[in-house]
Amino acid sequence: MRVPPRAELDAGDVLVERRTEVADGETAGELLARLARDDADLVVTAADAIAAGTAARPQEELRRSRRS
Repeated sequence: MRVPPRAELDAGDVLVERRTEVADGETAGELLARLARDDADLVVTAADAIAAGTAARPQEELRRSRRS
């Protein structure tokens, strides 16, 4: 499958989303470990939504990353 290039980065549909606070002084490694531990269930949530056909919703235009 060939995916055509886009002008935006990370501009695809959103499958699941969870927001989290980054603690003062929390390192990138600590954050990564916490997200891997606490948010692993999102993989199951996304897979269930894909199977049900309810996963994708368009990403908000202002939240997309862009190449310069």
